Amino acid sequence: MTSTYKFSGVGLDTSNLTYIPSVISDENTNYDYYYTNINANNGLVLRPLLNRSSNARLVVGVDFLDHVSLSIPEHLYELGEQRVNVLLIDAGCDWEKYEDEIKVLQESGIVEEIGIKNPEKLNVDALEYLRVKFGIRYLGINLCPLYYWKDIMDWSEMVGLKVFGFNPFGGHISAPSLIDAFTLPYLLNFSAMHTDVVFLSGKDIVFSDVNRDYLLSIIGKEDDEALYRVKKDVDKLLKPLKRLGHLSLHVGEESFPLDETDLIFNPEEFEISLGSEKLDFDTALSIEEDDKAGQDIMKYLEDAYLPEDTNNPKDYLAIIRPKAFALFRACYPEGQGWLNTNVFIGGVYVFNSYREVRHKFWFSKDKVDFESHTYILYYSKGTGFVLRNLQNSEPKS
Repeated sequence: MTSTYKFSGVGLDTSNLTYIPSVISDENTNYDYYYTNINANNGLVLRPLLNRSSNARLVVGVDFLDHVSLSIPEHLYELGEQRVNVLLIDAGCDWEKYEDEIKVLQESGIVEEIGIKNPEKLNVDALEYLRVKFGIRYLGINLCPLYYWKDIMDWSEMVGLKVFGFNPFGGHISAPSLIDAFTLPYLLNFSAMHTDVVFLSGKDIVFSDVNRDYLLSIIGKEDDEALYRVKKDVDKLLKPLKRLGHLSLHVGEESFPLDETDLIFNPEEFEISLGSEKLDFDTALSIEEDDKAGQDIMKYLEDAYLPEDTNNPKDYLAIIRPKAFALFRACYPEGQGWLNTNVFIGGVYVFNSYREVRHKFWFSKDKVDFESHTYILYYSKGTGFVLRNLQNSEPKS
């Protein structure tokens, strides 16, 4: 028996996007939805991409609720957006304890709709309770032939939830094996048959653009429904290996452990280690007294409130980073020629301010120097926030 593909749109999951390739043009940003997670800490990277996609809907994921009503506006500011079309809250959050936080977002108009992600953490009865109480209309779920929760999918169809399907290839660990076993078109068709919006990974935008074009070509078409039918729960994805090697960013005499494994640096800038990862530092906030920017940031970090319902360093950085960067910019204002940037590298935040200083001489060619101030902000579970100032000033030829 044939059935029309259920899906009606394609989204891009930007939660693992660290840069936008230069080959991506305006024509390549034709996605119906963009998903971002606050703790991805890549809002400024995404901003140009979202600015080119005025008709796309914004989906934001959160893994904590304590004071999330303060974090969402900061995230939107970095993205250059006014509101969240759909907020996907992790099923593992304490929804009832932080009910007021959710209501603040709903009543303020910053968030239009509420959804739930990773629903497999709860049973159907608990999901139905949350749906009724909080007016949930969207479901975000990882879904492929080897990862499928039939009871949840049947329930979502019965109550009329719109389903966002993530990781149609099973995630970066299982993707090569699944593509080899099922073929790429089958995996895309599978997600298209079971979900309303298929979200492709932003880890490789060029690859996702090709898959998006294929999906757009099958919207509204029919296929043999029996090919994609699942009769029971399936959880057979490859399990990740235990982390044996660690990358660390080498700065001065210190090393900052990175939470990503596929980064490549100049060999002099990073270290490779085996065994246990370093979790603490000798000093946390090491800043000179005459360093105004560092002192301002340090004082803020000492009093900053961190949510009680998460222990994820990325969540902590997502909460304090916007204010810390604002304090940094205030000390190096653009009006005085400073160019301020920040970048997130595997759990390490780097703030940099740069400007040229031109010295005019009537008897010789003008001399151009540059001033550069760089700060590293990091969160260590053993030490807490770690702040370093790496001041650098040298002539520019």
